[in-house]
Amino acid sequence: MTDKKKTDQEPSLEKGWKKFYKKNFEEALEKFEEALESERDSVEALYARACALIRSHDHEAALRDLNHLVKADPKKPEFFHTR
Repeated sequence: MTDKKKTDQEPSLEKGWKKFYKKNFEEALEKFEEALESERDSVEALYARACALIRSHDHEAALRDLNHLVKADPKKPEFFHTR
């Protein structure tokens, strides 16, 4: 997995976080999905999607994403904390 953002991915992530902080979790989830379509291995986009899934009460899907993140980078405490 990569932490690097592609320029075509940045707008979706940025828009997604803006929606997320306005508590519009469904639209945030759509933007994070768009970011993942651009770069499937993006740690940032996958973590963002997991956060939006938690807030959308889809805990099972969020847990799948977070488990994947923990396996990919077990040294990131925020993955364990969020899980």
